Amino acid sequence: MKQSSVALVVVILLMTLYTITFCALSIRRYDTLDTGGYDLGNMDQAVWNSLHGRFLRLTNIEGVDIRLAHHVEPILIPISLLYLIYSSPVTLLVLQTVVIALGALPVFWIAQQRLQSDFAGIAFTLAYLLFPALESANLTEFHAVTLTSGFLLYALYFIHRADRDEDRRNYLYFVPFALLAMACKEEIPLLIAVLGLYIFFSQKEKIGGIATLAAGTLWFWIAVYIIIPHFNPEGRSPFMSYYDELGGNPLQIGFRLLTHPRLTWQLLFTADKVTYLLALLAPLAFSSLLAPQILLLALPSLAINLVSGNRWMHQWYAFRHYSAPIVPFIILSAIGGTAFLVNLAERRLDLDRRKTAHSLASLILLSSLCCHWYYGRSPLARGFRASPVTSHAHLVYEFALLIPPEAALSTSYQLNSHLSQRQSIYLLPNLHDAEYLLVDVTPTDSPAMADDVFTLVQDLIENKGFGIVASKDGYILLKQGAANRHLSDDFFSFMRESNPSIQHTTKVNFGDSLQLVGFNIKRDKTATAYLELYWRALKDMEDDYKFFTYLTDEQGKIVEADDQRLVAPIRYPSTDQLVAPTWYPTSQWKVGELVKMETQHWVMAKPSQFGVALGVVEGPGQWEVHKRLRPQIIESSVVLPLLYDGTLVKLVTLRSDGRVIRAVVPRRQFTPPPIAHPLEATLGDRVKFLGYDLDATSAKPGGSLHLTLYWQVLAEMDESYTVFVHLLGGDNRIWGQKDGIPGGGTRPTTSWAQGEIVVDEYDIPIQTDTPPGQYTLEIGMYQLETGQRLEVRGGPEGEGDRILLGKVEVLD
Repeated sequence: MKQSSVALVVVILLMTLYTITFCALSIRRYDTLDTGGYDLGNMDQAVWNSLHGRFLRLTNIEGVDIRLAHHVEPILIPISLLYLIYSSPVTLLVLQTVVIALGALPVFWIAQQRLQSDFAGIAFTLAYLLFPALESANLTEFHAVTLTSGFLLYALYFIHRADRDEDRRNYLYFVPFALLAMACKEEIPLLIAVLGLYIFFSQKEKIGGIATLAAGTLWFWIAVYIIIPHFNPEGRSPFMSYYDELGGNPLQIGFRLLTHPRLTWQLLFTADKVTYLLALLAPLAFSSLLAPQILLLALPSLAINLVSGNRWMHQWYAFRHYSAPIVPFIILSAIGGTAFLVNLAERRLDLDRRKTAHSLASLILLSSLCCHWYYGRSPLARGFRASPVTSHAHLVYEFALLIPPEAALSTSYQLNSHLSQRQSIYLLPNLHDAEYLLVDVTPTDSPAMADDVFTLVQDLIENKGFGIVASKDGYILLKQGAANRHLSDDFFSFMRESNPSIQHTTKVNFGDSLQLVGFNIKRDKTATAYLELYWRALKDMEDDYKFFTYLTDEQGKIVEADDQRLVAPIRYPSTDQLVAPTWYPTSQWKVGELVKMETQHWVMAKPSQFGVALGVVEGPGQWEVHKRLRPQIIESSVVLPLLYDGTLVKLVTLRSDGRVIRAVVPRRQFTPPPIAHPLEATLGDRVKFLGYDLDATSAKPGGSLHLTLYWQVLAEMDESYTVFVHLLGGDNRIWGQKDGIPGGGTRPTTSWAQGEIVVDEYDIPIQTDTPPGQYTLEIGMYQLETGQRLEVRGGPEGEGDRILLGKVEVLD
């Protein structure tokens, strides 16, 4: 077998491996209910309707009844024929992966020919298949525009062959792939028009260039100025709102960008957009910049993404499908840039062409692998997580069998794509003529929506003549005219646990009614985390308590709603109500049963950090501090700081670098760490003082001293003691003072466990009028209500109510 044939076999094997891997990942996302109405559901319905003669019709986008009101994607019509083989959204997911994989062949051929190296061809093929933006597009449900990555590569390949072989017949092969690409989305004809300019000026093919330019321009104009306005009730594409500050149509936008260079600069060169560009170019070691004549062919799609007001279109950590048409130009310009360097090295440095090509291809492959590891989407990438397919997810098929295929239906967002092959389907809360309603109440992505769904279901049952056909594990199927009005006991199984596996066990009582018995930290997808909370009812309750999570900063303060730390990349509210008790209120809990709740799922696909605190409120107001049930820590395997005057308990700090989330849960410490100044004394037979660290032995007036105290718990305490730290002069006058609950108010002595080592830090401010001289530090504990200090035994004074530490000098 010839060497080139072996290389081709390797490429085909890589394509096959990619296809198997990403088909499996895409289908798993579908099976785990990680797809939804936008866009897999409405794509599937439009394709299914097209097969049945209702071309591109859909009902699950409110306000429109045809896909053409949003996008011009005529390719969906021939795609519908695939539903004759297998009628399922899975067909779309597989097709998308196969078309992307097939794009590897023209990449291999062009790289092999231009660099005269099979190895370079394989290296660029692998770089293409590992390209993070393309993998992200592949796993973002299904979008016709993602198919352009393959179609454009074949179009560019035949342009390349026409130039290399000087054979105009290759332009005939270019045409069908250009047409396929333009049929994927209304913006793609602009790329084809730019290719027409390239053919005209670079390849000197005037007729072909003018024809391509004219075809692309005309198609774009018809799609944007005639088709979409005709079918959209608003008279224009709804996505034009992303560019409202620039103009109401593409001509106005282009004119404003050209005539206002300062505005253009401000729009293009923000930190997130520069990072987006760097993330696009880095996988190929920025070699694309050496062939700008090819890279700039992607300018229409690049500009559309960069000047958009929709941040998803230019986020490097979540490329989605918007960058798919740009990838072919980045790949081919990288090949061109590498060829430029190879030629330069051969002419100027007299280096061996083959060795240079191998070296540069190896460098690009290394860069590709590093970038893929850092922010790719395959199992090779760091932080990769594939959600398990649960029995709960499988239940959607059981409920689907209860709904006649011809019935009009309204569903939850994440169920929509599993039931979209019908003439009429809507997304909650829209009902229209729906005869059935299927809702899954377990998702926690939108707590506000959960309350709305609860109210809607109640209203439908009580006032609109709907009844319950079936309910199980958080699913409810309603039907117009059904008689049953009560949820089955099986419905509540999503909240009940008999023998759970708990990572962090606790006994935290909220009032005398509720106990938090533990929690788990879960990471169900890449850069996504949430908490599972396990509760026990200590007694029968008449009240329906509300449960809230609060996001906090490093100091334990609740983060403001507009704080940029909450953009991860979704701006989360600083507090959220837990969904489950809406359906299973505490007044219905049975004494002793375990109840599981899930917090919101936080997508931390951007470097970010926040703490998660928990509160229980008697009433609806999460900000009514006086109505919060005070947590009392009875037992805990981890440190649980109390915040906001002891009304909230902090469970965890979540830190993300954009791909990997690290959960910080300090465990209780029972072995003393190294202590700079050991000094033993006991306080009231409850606490043993072990010593202290002091950051400095001198300070200036107006400055401060950082003091770390080490306590060992001799007996658990029912009372909360306050620590005092004083800087005393020779006459026992206080010149610096810091009194407070240990741990900056987060570690009251009532939360200490027997034998635990508590590390307690204080910053002691020194008065500005403190005269220079020698001063003494004293510490101790007292009851805040009475001022009574704990008796001290040991230490420098032997007995008393204080412990004297070392000397400190206040400088002039």
